Amino acid sequence: MILDHGTTPLESLNPLDATTFGIEINEFTFDLLIKKLYSNPIKSIVRELVSNAWDSHTAAGQTRVAVTVNAPTPFDPYFTVHDYGTGLSHEDMTTLYSTICRSDRRDSNSFLGGFGLGSKSPFAYSDQFTVESRYNGWKRLYAIYKDANNIPTLSLMDTAATDEHNGLTVKIPIDSNDHYKFMEAIQEELLYFPHINTNTPITQPTTLWTSPDNTITLTKPTPVFNGGLYAVVGQVVYIVNTHELFKGTNFLTHPYSWRGNLFIRYEVGQLSIVPNRENLQYNTTTIAHLENTIRDAKQQIHEYIKDAIPQCPTYNAACKQFGPLRSVLNSFGWWNDSYRHPEQPNEPISSYIVIPLGEDVDAAITTQSRRRRSNGTCRIDHWVGKDHIKLSMDTKYELLWCPKKTPYLTERLRQISNTDRQCIVLRGGNQDELVTRFNNELLIPVTTRDLSHYQADSHPAGKHTATQRLINGDTIHNNILDATCDSFVRMDGSLAIYNEKTYTPSEITLGKNALDGFRETWDYRYIIQIPKSRWNCKLTKEFPEALPLILENLTQLIGLYTDEIKDALVLNQVPHRYDLISMADTYRHDLRCSPFFNGLQHYRSTPTKITNLIHAATAFGLPLPTVNPARVETAKAFYEQYRPFIDYRIDCDTHPQLIAAYETYLEQLNNV
Repeated sequence: MILDHGTTPLESLNPLDATTFGIEINEFTFDLLIKKLYSNPIKSIVRELVSNAWDSHTAAGQTRVAVTVNAPTPFDPYFTVHDYGTGLSHEDMTTLYSTICRSDRRDSNSFLGGFGLGSKSPFAYSDQFTVESRYNGWKRLYAIYKDANNIPTLSLMDTAATDEHNGLTVKIPIDSNDHYKFMEAIQEELLYFPHINTNTPITQPTTLWTSPDNTITLTKPTPVFNGGLYAVVGQVVYIVNTHELFKGTNFLTHPYSWRGNLFIRYEVGQLSIVPNRENLQYNTTTIAHLENTIRDAKQQIHEYIKDAIPQCPTYNAACKQFGPLRSVLNSFGWWNDSYRHPEQPNEPISSYIVIPLGEDVDAAITTQSRRRRSNGTCRIDHWVGKDHIKLSMDTKYELLWCPKKTPYLTERLRQISNTDRQCIVLRGGNQDELVTRFNNELLIPVTTRDLSHYQADSHPAGKHTATQRLINGDTIHNNILDATCDSFVRMDGSLAIYNEKTYTPSEITLGKNALDGFRETWDYRYIIQIPKSRWNCKLTKEFPEALPLILENLTQLIGLYTDEIKDALVLNQVPHRYDLISMADTYRHDLRCSPFFNGLQHYRSTPTKITNLIHAATAFGLPLPTVNPARVETAKAFYEQYRPFIDYRIDCDTHPQLIAAYETYLEQLNNV
């Protein structure tokens, strides 16, 4: 990419002395130029390395060959970019590749790169990575890392003859917590690269309109591109900051709530790019290009709509074709209600169509039930109550038909679950005629089901999952209980009785739930509640009493997990525990092995079952291990001393004193 230097020549001033500016290469300089250059290192690494690979393909005339990009997985924790371009000689690796701001691609706009920074972008994430260069029959493996002085270093590790095609393979070790972030970055950054072979699927947005020269594309939103204006420079996608386009102009309206994506392609060099290549540089030239192309896009879309609407055979066909486009353009402020179809000249093109039903047909719209045990079954949301129904053009539909007098319609609908279409219930009329009408009007195949074929009962049988069992006469039955895994409690009203002590049902539930976390000692699923009037009744099978079992097991577990309980009790009294845990995810992966991070992991890994055990023991009045108050005071003192770092999320990577202090704190805590 040819860079715009923006230099202004000065007349000679005949100075007495002149000094040329330089730059000192040290740890701080490199950190400033690489590590702190990128606001989003992961996205930048994907964009920069793939751009370099594509430029190499361009230089080698290999633009029809795919670049291989592999996102990290649990079994292969590396981000890898493999190209089949020119490769680099050993001399180029030791000079061009390892020199900041040095590039051989500044004399042509055929290349995406030119700043000489992209090949060093992995250092924004990792302190080490490898590069394999295949060049003219030789394959060389280089290790690139930070030395003892934190200065980037390139070392040749291996050389071997090869018959493989020229090219580079860059391989970066990735933290397991970042696997999904790299997958997202691939989906976002590589949308417009034409040939990419990757293990991460790249979803293409649904296209609504494309200009004849394919430079302008209007699409529906996606989770990755969720509405906005995008400039595609070469193959790289940049979101346009519409604030920069509102300085005294009104050619662009509704910039904040776009329900679609407008992609506009530009040649490399037409728009200025900031050095980190994350955003556009909004100088006069860039703004002028953006404004002109946006105006042109609006005009082309309007001309297309005017010419295409009269070619639709019916009004509904026009709504079907342009309804989704209308919804998007409305959010842009670009839709004009003067667009009309000759069949209904008084009605503007709508994003809905109207389908007549007939007098003997009732229609209802369904929704998916959100009840826990319904499995997303259908239920009627509302009956239309009209002789027609309005249907959106952005929705897929499924017809559910039944005769006029079909009983237990609700129960029949419960048997239809997890459909990916909007269901419409039609009751009455002729099924074949209605299906034909809907298919003709919607212009898409409509799935149809006959509800009368589904079995229904006024009182459908359900599964009995209650823990309280029925008592018949003088016998307590256990017809659905597991005789080896169940117990009972004696109830006096709303309280359970044992050893002249009373326990509430919530306390018993708390104890049982705590013990459920220790399946090695506890395997009781149900607790039968026996009212006082039935204490003398006999059981058909013998069951143990639940309360002595709960008390016995809780006491044993307190003895077995004394140390863990003490740690949890200290943790529960420290106000900064959750803040420190949440901060752990923000640290660089090279700190993962430090005492600082290990301390945070200690807090994070406190088992939930230990906390539940403490709560249950407290509810049952069981004694807990004594905690040295000095441990709590030590923890609180650390929090108070370094509260600004913790409360305001100060970057601990640049504050080693906090790390050192926390390591000292951990040592003190363990020694108390």
